[in-house]
Amino acid sequence: MRTFGQPPNSASDRPVHDERKPSWTSRRGPSGSSWSRLRPAPILKEPLAEFGFVSKGETRLLNFKNQESYFRTIFERYMQFCHTSRADLAHEFEKLALTTTPAPSRIAIAAAAHHASSSTSSSRAPSSTQDRPTIASDAATTEPPAPPPSSTPSPELTLIQTAMRKLREAILASQRTDDFARTTYLFIARASILFRSWEAYVPALTHLITHHHPSLQTVNSPQTNSPLSSSELQSISTYQILDLACRQRDLMGAYTLRAERRLKNEHVDAVLRALVRDEWGAFWKAGERVDGYVRAVMAWAEEGVRVHALKCVARTYFVVEREYVEKCAGRSWEALVEEGVGWELETVGGKEMVVVRRAKAK
Repeated sequence: MRTFGQPPNSASDRPVHDERKPSWTSRRGPSGSSWSRLRPAPILKEPLAEFGFVSKGETRLLNFKNQESYFRTIFERYMQFCHTSRADLAHEFEKLALTTTPAPSRIAIAAAAHHASSSTSSSRAPSSTQDRPTIASDAATTEPPAPPPSSTPSPELTLIQTAMRKLREAILASQRTDDFARTTYLFIARASILFRSWEAYVPALTHLITHHHPSLQTVNSPQTNSPLSSSELQSISTYQILDLACRQRDLMGAYTLRAERRLKNEHVDAVLRALVRDEWGAFWKAGERVDGYVRAVMAWAEEGVRVHALKCVARTYFVVEREYVEKCAGRSWEALVEEGVGWELETVGGKEMVVVRRAKAK
């Protein structure tokens, strides 16, 4: 405060500063945090999570350029994952399936082995209900094993699968039927086959047939300017026929579709013939002559073929060679033991033999 007689620019009118602390260090924001000249680190966005589902209101993916850019990102990430996980890629794909089969298959195989080991060599023929025990009845009396600790799907692969679904919805909503739509749908269908995700590849294959095959297009389907080639049509028909036979267990429907499409494929014929005749040896041989996509569709029937083969071995032999059991089951002895087969392995004369059942002492 200035008193009377003091000059206006005296020291008493000047602001008093603390000489111990510079004034610029005491600046604080409204929240009380220290002011910083450093810019905040940019938040990296996940490219595959940039877009949402069209069914939930996403409109950016209806743009054709966005669809093509998104597909390139999906394809690069998918190929990169296949390269980094090539040592155990099949197991990574199996963990994506919504309905896993390890627990029921182990119960069925263990039940078949237990049923055969406890059976006696009586002259009375077993009834039809005892001859084919169902999985449901075995599951009621057998406690299912705990799932393996590594059954959680890979987050990267889950993200890729979700992105494929987003792109498939966008192409369908935009009614796109050009070359990009055809190749993208075929890529998604084949990847979903390897994922054992039937809920994804069944509608994708149906879309390819109804929207990209002129002779099978419906009235409401948009006219395509990119029809399927003969090889693509044969591959799609193969997947659909084997899906009916192996996953849905509809052999009549499989033969009907084969006749409608006029498909002539010796590998498909061999698989259907093996399933009709219950020839497990012919089924395993057919699986060795096809590519990975067809083999992945055939995998839906492997457990049923394996259980039937083990039942036949159990009712026929008391002691049998280990190599023969592995050939019939299409799997190594160690894998069968892990799945619950309770037979015993012994060495007789320097040769490994599997003791299926022991004769009762009289």
